[in-house]
Formats: sequence, C-alpha cells, structure tokens
Amino acid sequence: GTPVCLVEGERGNLKITTPEDFTIAEALLAEDGIFNEGPQTLIDLHETLVAHRAPSSTILLVSKRSAVFFPENPRLRAMRIRALAACGRIDQARAEIDACGDIDHRYWPRDLFSTVLTFLINQGFRSQSDVDRALALSDWFIEAHHDDESAYELRARILISVNQKEEATTLLRDVILGGDGLDPVWGTFAAPACALLYLDEC
Repeated sequence: GTPVCLVEGERGNLKITTPEDFTIAEALLAEDGIFNEGPQTLIDLHETLVAHRAPSSTILLVSKRSAVFFPENPRLRAMRIRALAACGRIDQARAEIDACGDIDHRYWPRDLFSTVLTFLINQGFRSQSDVDRALALSDWFIEAHHDDESAYELRARILISVNQKEEATTLLRDVILGGDGLDPVWGTFAAPACALLYLDEC
C-alpha cells in the first residue's frame, strides 16, 4: 500500500552478474553517450568490471575510452594506471604516470597518489631518480593528505624497499604512538596498516 517513487537513472549504471553483461558493457562503452554522464560513471563501471574479473579487453576498453574523453581527469588517470598494470601493460602504465606530471600535485586526489606510489613500489625502482621521484611524491602526499594513514604507510614501504629500514620504522612508530608533530590521538587502532607493517619490520 506504500506509494512507489520512480526516478530517472543512468544507462551506464549497469549491474554485471553474468558473462553476457560484459558484452552489454562493451556496447555502452562503444557509444559516446555514456561519456556525457561524467567521469564517475566510468570509475564505477571500471570498479565493477575489476570486481567481477571481466576480460582484460573490456577493462582496457574503459581505460582507452576514458583517455579520449577525460584525458586530464586525475581520478581517471589513477583508474587507467591500475587498469593497465592489472592487464600487464607496464610500459603504458609508466607512460600514464609520466603524463601525471602535467597535473599540479596540489590537486592530486588521494587515489592518484596511492595508485602511482603503489605501482612504483610494486614494479621496483629502476634508478635513483625513480627513488627520488617516489620520495618526493610521498612528501607531497603527506603534505596534501596528512590525515591519510596510507600516505605514511607508502612512505615507509618506499624506505624499506631502498634499505632505509631504521628511518621507516621510526616513521611508523611516530604514526602509531604520536611523535614528530603527528597527532598522538591516532594511536594503534587508528593506524592499523602502519602498526602491522611496523610489527613485520621489527
């Protein structure tokens, strides 16, 4: 007996439950209309495809089309890097990261910092300039998002990967217990990832 309210939805708001739904997703991506709905539709679609282990070709299609319509959107840049890396297109992912230099780091969202730094750590540093670049990015990440635990965790992982374990554990201890200007209210339970990494390294 309760009145039903209908609202207009988005064509791109697709629920993927069967393999046939991937074909529908690819058809939507082939049309320009879906891109009029904005970047968030693509981000949601990409996350759904990854969660349902869509074929690489479908995931890469999202990446390719987003680059055409929203080349400068930083959240879609992060999405493209993750998509390319997941599909083994490492050189293309690096090229996408290089293109991020066009975006002022003050306007980088958290997921772009996190995606770029995670990629660099996972792929290994090829040179000292790669290390310097990662450390600079982590400095900017902490500066821009000082309340984000992942900024400190990724900084520590960079230091660990270049054998600066003592500096890494000091940073982690400061995050967990409070110190060096960090808010002691955080405590262990507010920084679980840093606490686990600290325990692994000590």
